[in-house]
Order: sequence, then structure tokens, then C-alpha cells
Amino acid sequence: MEFIQIESSHLTEARYNKESRELEIKFRNGYHYLYFEVPESVYKGLMESESKGSYFHRFIKEKFICKLLTMNYNKENTVRDYPHQD
Repeated sequence: MEFIQIESSHLTEARYNKESRELEIKFRNGYHYLYFEVPESVYKGLMESESKGSYFHRFIKEKFICKLLTMNYNKENTVRDYPHQD
């Protein structure tokens, strides 16, 4: 499955694997996380929400086990607050 571009001040891309229930999210600050056991309804909610960042903070951040895949610091894309930290 390909990444889908997201219009957000914090998130840049997401992709969801329905079979494994894994959600990958890339952030503007260079972080790239994989979230496990995410229901498809949560993914759809994220993609349909007007504020992707708010939805992420309310329904995904610290709600699912996750793994940091990459942390590519990009000074130009850095935002002030950071996503879930392990």
C-alpha cells in the first residue's frame, strides 16, 4: 500500500494495512512511526477528519503500541511539539 499525502501542520503521510491492522504515520519533524492493532475505523477517522493533528492527538497518540521507524531531523520542517515519544 502506498503512502497517502496528508494536509496537516504536523503529519505528512499515512498508510494503513488492513490485514495486519498497522498504521504508519510520517511527521513533519522527521519522525516516522508504526502503530499496531489500529482498527480500520480509526484510520478512516483520521483520513476523514478536518484536523488530522487533532484527531491524531485525541484518538491515536498514546492509545496504541507503536514503534519509531526513523527519526530524520529536518530543520525546515520541524514543528514545536513532537509526536509520541517512547
